[in-house]
Amino acid sequence: MSWLKKTLGHRKPVIAMAHLPPLPGAPLYDAKGGMDAITDYVGRDIEALQAAGVDCIMFGNEGDRPYLLEAAPEGLAAMAAVVAAVKGSLKVPFGVNYLWDPVATVALAVATGAAFAREIFTGV
Repeated sequence: MSWLKKTLGHRKPVIAMAHLPPLPGAPLYDAKGGMDAITDYVGRDIEALQAAGVDCIMFGNEGDRPYLLEAAPEGLAAMAAVVAAVKGSLKVPFGVNYLWDPVATVALAVATGAAFAREIFTGV
């Protein structure tokens, strides 16, 4: 049995992205809307993605441009908080990707209970 089938339930799963808006510390972070606005946005995304029948969802901090090679603590904590807040509404496995920091991605995966992580892992 392939890793994909075992972990995500399908040999060729449809992995949908839930792109988070800019997080605290990012230049375009919406301080007025705050964390509630981010959580609500992501909640609506995962509701639509699951209704469409995706096999799993991956959360990513796509709104945090420019991407940093080392995660800012406030952004990483915020992303973990958002995933924790919406996790109860997930009906499918999920993964995480904190661009461009593989150490932060692994930490986020462990902290949130993600089934998988995506990032560029080097130095092994």
